[in-house]
Amino acid sequence: MSKSVFVGNIPYEANEQDLIDIFSGAGKVVSFRLLEDKEKNKLRGYGFCEYENAESALSAIRNNML
Repeated sequence: MSKSVFVGNIPYEANEQDLIDIFSGAGKVVSFRLLEDKEKNKLRGYGFCEYENAESALSAIRNNML
């Protein structure tokens, strides 16, 4: 079972710390990785949230945090 979940439709002005604060409501967030288009030097609007354990990741999915 994965501890990492895909998150889409992220506003381009959001930063990783803001997203960690939001998603920590489901459990301890280890990291949040926003993906960037290297050619355009611009965020792509999606990323991955890694939780401390799979139960927290499932909680985020169940509670429609994603």
